Amino acid sequence: MDGHTLTEISALCYGPDDLAEETNTQGYSALLGHISIKSQQKTKPFPPASSWVIEAHNIEIVPGDSGSRTLSCKLEWRLKHPEEDSVFTRYNVYAEKLISYRTRKVMEEPRSEKVFLGTAHIDAYYVSDMVVGPDVKKVRFVIQTWYEDGSWQELDTSPSVLVEAERLSSKLCCCGLI
Repeated sequence: MDGHTLTEISALCYGPDDLAEETNTQGYSALLGHISIKSQQKTKPFPPASSWVIEAHNIEIVPGDSGSRTLSCKLEWRLKHPEEDSVFTRYNVYAEKLISYRTRKVMEEPRSEKVFLGTAHIDAYYVSDMVVGPDVKKVRFVIQTWYEDGSWQELDTSPSVLVEAERLSSKLCCCGLI
């Protein structure tokens, strides 16, 4: 179909109840569950990271073994000025653990690999018991937005929030305007 893109397909696959029998020649079956087809329209640009408000609530840091800690928090985000025509169907959430011990250029933040945590279909995500090493000072949470046509924002231009990982108080709140 010209001008359309298959953006999602869901199926249920199942096999025979008894796979142990050598005489079982029954194959696997599949049922189609859901298909999404979107028309190919010119994708509008994503809102810049500065147009988002991201907040980390109920931050809990618990000491662990060998100086490590576990970090739990609830991330919530919203556009500063919601646009009626901006429809985001899902958000990928990434964590980047920042270490401050290595040498770096002046004004350059330490970087590490962004690790995928999960996907949210609403404007919130709960991080539960994420292990943070003893050398990690902050964790940057990056929210990657998806339009309903299946296009996604580049990670380097996605909004993010920094959370201090050294505090040992029980409940904190961190609001990011980045």
